[in-house]
Amino acid sequence: MSISSDYPVSADQIYRALMALRAEPLFDPEVRPEGPQEEDRLRLLGALLAKAELELTASTRMADEQMQDFAESVLGWAEEVGPDLALSANVLSNRLERTGLQLMGVRRRLPRGGRRPSWP
Repeated sequence: MSISSDYPVSADQIYRALMALRAEPLFDPEVRPEGPQEEDRLRLLGALLAKAELELTASTRMADEQMQDFAESVLGWAEEVGPDLALSANVLSNRLERTGLQLMGVRRRLPRGGRRPSWP
């Protein structure tokens, strides 16, 4: 199943969201003097996804409250995705594919510290 967004977000919108979260990536001013371009959109979405996952992980509490925290985050996710079960399955399978790639060692390609100093 292929999906599309009725109102796709631009690279600039994603970059501004990352700026608001104080998580904007560094762009090499010689290569990208005008900042992020549309070709950076997927990478910026990945950065935004990572920021959201880091915040979610930091926000979930331990022990008894943990299940309630997870339930709240799942409810928020379901409210955004909506009631379409095929769409939910598509988004979840996409998440599993990304997770599988990460578990297979994609992160080994990053320099020490896990972050690139700047984007091309």
